[in-house]
Amino acid sequence: MDLPLVPRIPTDNLYKFVALSGVLMLVVGVALPFVVIYRQDNESRSINAEMDVRSARLSTVVQQLKRSNDFLRGGGSRRSYEAMRDSANRVIDSLTVTEPLIKTRRAAWKEQYDFFDIPVIIGMCMAAAGLLLAVWGFASWYIKLQKPLDALIAKQSASVPAPPDV
Repeated sequence: MDLPLVPRIPTDNLYKFVALSGVLMLVVGVALPFVVIYRQDNESRSINAEMDVRSARLSTVVQQLKRSNDFLRGGGSRRSYEAMRDSANRVIDSLTVTEPLIKTRRAAWKEQYDFFDIPVIIGMCMAAAGLLLAVWGFASWYIKLQKPLDALIAKQSASVPAPPDV
């Protein structure tokens, strides 16, 4: 029933829009967990690198203190010993300043990692919804629009006489 005052909605474009939106949602839903995993992995590596640097600096301080102790026992001057000890103390002071910062970053990372399941679940839901939209959109477009057009074209081509052979 066509009403003369109500325009017809171009459903061809609507079905294609729904189908392509579904494909886009599917792609984003599949990619989202991988992006979250990539970011988490980078943050973990960054924190571990900072911890490695801190451990290396701490082992350097321990070696420096051992050398200064050996130096003093071996008859070295008190002034040289105090210079080495002051240098080691400065490194220890810098380590005590950076340690809380690293612990804070690690705690924030662990807290963020606890919510890792949420983006994965959202991504899976988006992918499922996108798959449903894509299947429905393409199926509706094909069944409701393309099949009747194919039948019409076949009917019209059957009624057209063949060109004469020259």
